[in-house]
Amino acid sequence: MSFKDFVYLLSLRFGDVNEIQFLTSDVVATASSDGSVTLLRIDRDSLTNNSTGFKFVQVNKWNKIHSSCNGLSVNGDSIVSVGTDGKIFLLNGRRPGMMRLLKVA
Repeated sequence: MSFKDFVYLLSLRFGDVNEIQFLTSDVVATASSDGSVTLLRIDRDSLTNNSTGFKFVQVNKWNKIHSSCNGLSVNGDSIVSVGTDGKIFLLNGRRPGMMRLLKVA
């Protein structure tokens, strides 16, 4: 699967994808135009005939924490997101809530 196909598949489910960062070889964080940050695990999918060979399993989601999430930076389980609203969030892939908010960046 090409990177372009990968981004297209994500946009069908999560709105426009502004950025993708890999936390591990099979876990990605996505920044969405709807302001959400979503953590996805990439699994093999050999059960359907029309499959690309991969499926995305949602691991965690921080729903609409920005007006639009434009960027991500990752380090281990830590995720930093930045949005057009000027907010910066520190997130943890293993926790459902936000760890920290910086309102003015």
